[in-house]
Order: sequence, then structure tokens, then C-alpha cells
Amino acid sequence: MASQPSTRSSSSSASTASTATSTATQYLVHFVHRHLDFRKCDFDSSLIAQNLSPSSIYAASNFDMLRPFLICTFPDDETATKVAKSTVLIKHIYKVNSVGETTEDCVAKSKPFTSSPTESWKIVFDTFASKFTKSEQSKIMHQFIDLHKPSGPVKMKDPTTTMSIIHEYPVKISGAPMYPRFDHSGSPIPSNVDRPPLSVYFCSNFAAGGRDLVEKYTLKKRTYLGPTSMDNELSLIMCNAALTRPQSYVLDPFVGTGSILFSASVLGGICVGTDIDTRVLKGKGEGGVMRNFLDCNLPLPEIIRGDNSLHSRLFRSREVYDSIITDPPYGIRAGARKSGTTEDRRKPIPDEHRHDHIPQTQVYPVGDVMADLLTVAARGLKVGGRLVYLIPSLKDFEEGDLPTHECLELEWVCYQPLGLLLGRRMVVMKKVKGWVEEKEEEWKEKCWPNGKESADKVEKLREQMAEAAKKERAEGEKQGWGGKLHKTKKQRKKEMRNEVELKKFTD
Repeated sequence: MASQPSTRSSSSSASTASTATSTATQYLVHFVHRHLDFRKCDFDSSLIAQNLSPSSIYAASNFDMLRPFLICTFPDDETATKVAKSTVLIKHIYKVNSVGETTEDCVAKSKPFTSSPTESWKIVFDTFASKFTKSEQSKIMHQFIDLHKPSGPVKMKDPTTTMSIIHEYPVKISGAPMYPRFDHSGSPIPSNVDRPPLSVYFCSNFAAGGRDLVEKYTLKKRTYLGPTSMDNELSLIMCNAALTRPQSYVLDPFVGTGSILFSASVLGGICVGTDIDTRVLKGKGEGGVMRNFLDCNLPLPEIIRGDNSLHSRLFRSREVYDSIITDPPYGIRAGARKSGTTEDRRKPIPDEHRHDHIPQTQVYPVGDVMADLLTVAARGLKVGGRLVYLIPSLKDFEEGDLPTHECLELEWVCYQPLGLLLGRRMVVMKKVKGWVEEKEEEWKEKCWPNGKESADKVEKLREQMAEAAKKERAEGEKQGWGGKLHKTKKQRKKEMRNEVELKKFTD
């Protein structure tokens, strides 16, 4: 089973916000039902970027991975708006009027939502993981209207005040309702129709989240892509976890087609990238890495053809970066390479080819990739800066298998399942003490806490996946699966994956 997400508090790295008073306005945060294990990291990072302590905004005990709603208390409307816009996984933030365990409870606690006869208004009905008929919706809406009798005009388009009635019901890890009120034919399910909701919220629409950036800069709209280009949503989450903000210095030592630096640039970062593969950096007539930045009028990054294993030869400056964000090559879609050759004698380079010569490279073992990456982070990050990287792994991979460094402290581990067995983890580390050159080799040797065993869990993913597939085929033959039962097999996989994920969140 996948390792549990890290529960370390990031509040220590942020200034404590003003203590909320009992009369402070409450806000309802609505998260999208995606990347469930990344929600808290994404939200807390946005709070820290605004110099807020997460513990001053919401109670940690109220944060539930399977519930998309969270009651918060922000210092003011401006701060709430900034946090909403900078959090990738927030769909919307509302101002709370009332919260109840039932509709009647919520109505009884509600307050007038208009203040003058000239103020236009409308009420919209929303549910999460359930459906109500039109007549049911109308009945519930009129309970609020009849109680407060707003005197202003109803205006369905661009009213002064828009109120939302939200009923929250339990949801499965897949996003499907746990207790749907109606079946596929539209007929009521008696056992679920009268089931009470988890909560009922009466709120005013306030601020949209940062979802517009996901759609605006989607990969579908980019000119230059490659097989390892990261999807825009995840790269924005990584940049947010790294506390990327305007004028932050950001490094990606495995830049590839530039997807991560693109997102960092969108958030205002000053970007530097290196990669050993000149062909990927230049592309074939598309303009290479720079093409997407030019198309979107974003500041161009500084791109260098360089070898991560020789990083200290490329950059003399130390402790200059606010964040290092990267997706290292692990050999699943593209293997890592470093400078050098396995041949005994190196071939001389003719003078006429020096201008377009591509240096020889050799295999770069994953264990060395990670040891060098953490060394680069310890050497190049400012104290308090963050390293954010992805690491693919099977379900038996544990937090204790992650590489470590004396200068870096583990902040977050967020898991994204990619299949029944395979997933990847976003790892966030913070630099907690300064670099000491004399200890570089000693620290590098201690990178993998469990030695070769931990490194092999990443190094030999292909072999492990092939072995797992072989066992699955054998089990399929034993159970009598074949072409005719292919759909049954796929359904079984889906159910098993959901069970694994649900157990992870409920343990």
C-alpha cells in the first residue's frame, strides 16, 4: 500500500497571522475533487506564501481528505482572495452565512443576506455527491426567502448578491456519490433519499480559485511538447509547494521541454534550467524550450546545456535559489544520462565539428541522480528554500526509503496513484542549515538511508513492474480471465485501486 502523506506542519516557516476573533468572518473553501493527497500541501503553501500560519486559518482536525469543504477564518477579504487565486486545487471560496447539520438547522441559523431595497439578489442551489429534484430545490430555496423576505429585486444575471445553498454528502475516492439519491434511470433510492447530509451551507459567492491558470496554459495549447512534458496542473502544484512567487529564483536541473519552468514563470519566478540533452533543448524547428514562453509572452528562462553530475563546474554561486523544482529522469519513459563514455579511449573532436558537437554520455544510475540532486539543492538553495521533486515508486515504497541530506528537512510527501501498483510521490524538502563543502562527500554517501535496497526500489522499477505484470497474467490464467472477460478484469482493477486508496485515507 502507498505510504501515508507526511503530516508535518509547515507553519514553522511562516509568520503567524493576526489571531482571529470570534466575530471574524468565516469562509468556506471548496476544493476540486482531484489530487486528494496534494490538497493540504497546496493550500498550506499558499497560506505560507501570504505570511499566514495555517493553524491560525483553520483547525487541522477539520481537514478531511475525502471532504472538499473546509471552514476557514481569514484576516480580511483581500487575503482570502489572494489565497484563492494562488491555490491550484481550490474551486471557489464563499463567505459563510450559516452552517447546519440539516436544511432546517441551516435556515434557522441564517441571517439576512440583503441590506437595502435596491440590492438585487438571486439564490442558486448546489449539491456535492447528490442530486435534488427541481421541486425539492424550490422548496428549500423558499425556506430561506420566506424567513428573510428580501425586498430587493431578483436578478438572475449579474446580481449584487448571489447566495448558494450547498448540501454536502459523502463521496467515494473516485468522486462518485457514496449514497446516490437516484439510480441511473432517475428513480429514487428509498434508503438514500432521506439520508441526512454531512453539512448544509448557506453562503455568498466570493472568490474563484486558481483553476483558470490550469485551463489557460494547458498542454493542448502549447507548440513545443515532448513525451515527458508534465501536465500543467501538477507543475503548478509543484511550483506552489515550492512557494514560488514574483521575483523568486527557480532552478530546474532536468529542464527537458521546460514544463515546470513554464509554470514557475507564470507565477512570476525568475527561471534557470539545465539539461544534458541539447536536442531536447533546441527542438527541431519549433524554437525549442523557448517556444512556449514566447507564445505566451512570458519572461524567457536562462537555459544551459549542462550535466547535473557536474553542477559545481557550471555554477560557482552558492545559496542563491529560492526553490529547485524538477522531475528527474528515472528510466521509465526516458533514462538519465551524464557526461562520459564507457570506452577506454576518447575520440578526438575534429575542429570543423566543434561548433555542433554533442558530447558523449553514459548511463546515469538513479541512485546517483538523487544523491547529486540533493547535493545541488543543499549547495544552491538559500536557507529556508525548498526542493520539490517527483519520484515514481511501487506501492511498497515507504517514506523511510526516500533519499536524505543533512541540510534538508522533509516537509511533505504527496502520493498520486498512476495504476494498481505504480504511483509517484511529490516530495517537498526545506533547507534548514548552510552548506559545508568539506562534508559534501560524507553527506552524499549517506543519501540513501537503507542503502542499495532503497535505491533499487526506484532504480529497478521496470523490472519490478514486469514481474508484477507476469504474476498478474499468471493469476488471470488461473482464474480463467481471457479476451471475453477483459472488461471484468478492468473493473476488478478499478475496484481494487479504489479500495487501496480509500484504506489509505481511512487508516
